[in-house]
Amino acid sequence: MRRILPLARRYAPPSPSRGEGRIASLRGFVAMLIDSHCHLDFPELAADRPGILSRAKAAGVTGMVTISTWVDKFADIVAIAGAHDDVWCSVGTHPHNADKELHIQTDDLVRLSAHPKCVAIGEA
Repeated sequence: MRRILPLARRYAPPSPSRGEGRIASLRGFVAMLIDSHCHLDFPELAADRPGILSRAKAAGVTGMVTISTWVDKFADIVAIAGAHDDVWCSVGTHPHNADKELHIQTDDLVRLSAHPKCVAIGEA
């Protein structure tokens, strides 16, 4: 634990309580905010997808991973990811849908995950 804490302090984001000297030592530090679990494919979000992406960018989110809940709908997910440089996707089935995609095999997941915009296998 003692060895980890100095590293955590070294890479911690600046805060006013740490003083200007500490902030100066972090110059060049780049923080990235990634939304690692969103559902840009959900129908209720489709009409506002450009607004969602715009608001996320304005808030400092530099990337998003839209999560697959149905392997059979992976083409829709990967199309959304492919249309935006800062969006990636996963391939997988939500546990609540697993009994409806029994035909999906491990080989299917591995094959689909080879797409350059796919960065994960799984839903949860």
